[in-house]
Amino acid sequence: MARVYHPKSTAAKYLDGAVAGLLGGVITAVIVTLGDIVIPDRSWWSSLSAVGGIFTGATNFNTASTDWSSWLIGLLLTLVAFVLFGMGLVGYLPLFRILKLDALIGGLIYGVLLWVVVDLIFLNPLTSGRINLIVLLVADLIAGAAMAWWLVRAVRPAPGVTQ
Repeated sequence: MARVYHPKSTAAKYLDGAVAGLLGGVITAVIVTLGDIVIPDRSWWSSLSAVGGIFTGATNFNTASTDWSSWLIGLLLTLVAFVLFGMGLVGYLPLFRILKLDALIGGLIYGVLLWVVVDLIFLNPLTSGRINLIVLLVADLIAGAAMAWWLVRAVRPAPGVTQ
């Protein structure tokens, strides 16, 4: 039997995208923090503080004490940016369906695009290379797949329609 779906309003789609982006931002923050813990000679706050240091001007983060203002700004920037990225992913989902790509594969592709455009071209020069691009690639791939999963998991058939 054919599937019948309730159409979502545009606002609902972008709200789902914002929630998906928040999930992606949390995943990214956790992965870069874990990467900082695992990498020798780095403090657990190094990557997020380097992003926040763009605005605070602080540059030395491998010290005995945390620069909490840079870390907090870096965390907030990561979360806000990923909310926007999640809302942007909503626009790519129809393209994934047209190309017959699984949403998770599309999310991985979106993660690679984020890594190239945001991390490699934009963020790396602004932080003077203080961020670990390999850890960010892993974080963006997982975050992109998680955001795509979040967006497609909400598609439900209409009540009374069997699959």
